[in-house]
Amino acid sequence: MGKYGRIEKYLEQTVPEYAALKIVPRGTPLFPDLLLTGAARFARRLGANFGVLTPDNQVTLTADASIESTVLTIDRILQWFEVNALVTFNGVEMMRISDWDTDHLLLLLQERLTATRLVGEKLTLWATPLVMHLAATAGDNQIVVRSRYGIENGDVVTFPVSDLLNSLKENNVLLSETAGSSGDPEFPYLFLLTLEENLPIDLGTGSSIYLRAYPAYRSKVLNVPKIQPRQLGPFCLDYVATPLDAVKSYSEIFSVRTLSSAGNPIAGTLSALQTIERNFPVWQRPFWAENLLFWQVRRGSGGFQNPNRYLMKVGEDRKARVSTRLVPAFPSGDVWTFVVESDSDGLLRFKRNPYGFQDYYLTAHVPQVVTLSTPPGGEWDRLDIVVELEQPGRQVSFQDSIVTGPVCTAFQYGFVFRVVGTTNFQSTSVIVKPYFLSLVDLTSRYDQGDQYNSGLLYL
Repeated sequence: MGKYGRIEKYLEQTVPEYAALKIVPRGTPLFPDLLLTGAARFARRLGANFGVLTPDNQVTLTADASIESTVLTIDRILQWFEVNALVTFNGVEMMRISDWDTDHLLLLLQERLTATRLVGEKLTLWATPLVMHLAATAGDNQIVVRSRYGIENGDVVTFPVSDLLNSLKENNVLLSETAGSSGDPEFPYLFLLTLEENLPIDLGTGSSIYLRAYPAYRSKVLNVPKIQPRQLGPFCLDYVATPLDAVKSYSEIFSVRTLSSAGNPIAGTLSALQTIERNFPVWQRPFWAENLLFWQVRRGSGGFQNPNRYLMKVGEDRKARVSTRLVPAFPSGDVWTFVVESDSDGLLRFKRNPYGFQDYYLTAHVPQVVTLSTPPGGEWDRLDIVVELEQPGRQVSFQDSIVTGPVCTAFQYGFVFRVVGTTNFQSTSVIVKPYFLSLVDLTSRYDQGDQYNSGLLYL
């Protein structure tokens, strides 16, 4: 029994008796950002030839600290420490950093401890300062801030709503847009933030406001990888994140910007990434004729013939049909063109469940350009190509498709993981997974020994 058979047999034991299970490989996984060479924040990169991110927002006391003390002895100095950053032992009582001593591993606080703290207790970096670049009033849901770090979709800003430091109100960032350079050497980055909730109070340029110290990552611009011996077709973007403690899951926010060969954005904008779900499909890529080889043949027969052609042959009933489920579903707004040629007059139909048909009449031995377009305003989850010819035993050939409109040639992605702790969470870099199988998958190796073991990740 092969690997997929063993996995399928194991998983069958986990589903109810009335359920059926079938495993279908997505395709050869690709890792275009294997070493996580972009910008990490409040996180550490671990690993050698395969990078993972883990939180870096907590330290441990290495000496008891008595009540009323303002000096803590800790195991390490975080590179994210800043003057006026908030730290806490319990997530409720906040203290501000005034300074630190790297040589002696000392952290100096502006507020005095209200209780004795013992060796081994965890001190969490809760949030670091932002600067209000423009004043905002109660009821606004956008603010302009200066920051030391990049700010991503899914980040959290927090600010006191009274004179008490502990009266913090948190607000999720729905959209972070770069707004150029701030001109401030201490807080050089300027962002326009769209918030999930309206501001409950006015925030002036001198107001205290903070960025929660959650791990985040922004990649460099990455080229769409190749699958030898040709370019990649439609693909999905995904990643693997793993809690290493008893918490079942953490909030994870994934965002992306896709780019054409001219550098113009397709998903997202020049100033912001688009928040997406995992297994995000990128459709602005050509279909290869060989992809159809792996679709289900429902009538007639089909096969691949070089150069880059798929042949559908009708049976005695003069009909042929290939079909595939679309998981994830196709979104609206994309167009492909195919060159088809038949050796008999007939009808070609694209059936797009649940959005009806696109029909084309074929003339024998006349190459014809046909268009497959996604319906406006909705997704579709199955695609059927149906052929009906006037003579039995005849065939239609499909060449590789061409994308009408911009073709995605590069992308950039970002993560935010709302995790506190140093060893309780890890995430890989982005994974590019072909949407359709191709001939390269017949000879590819899913397990690379010392580099990685795919296991259950790419099914």
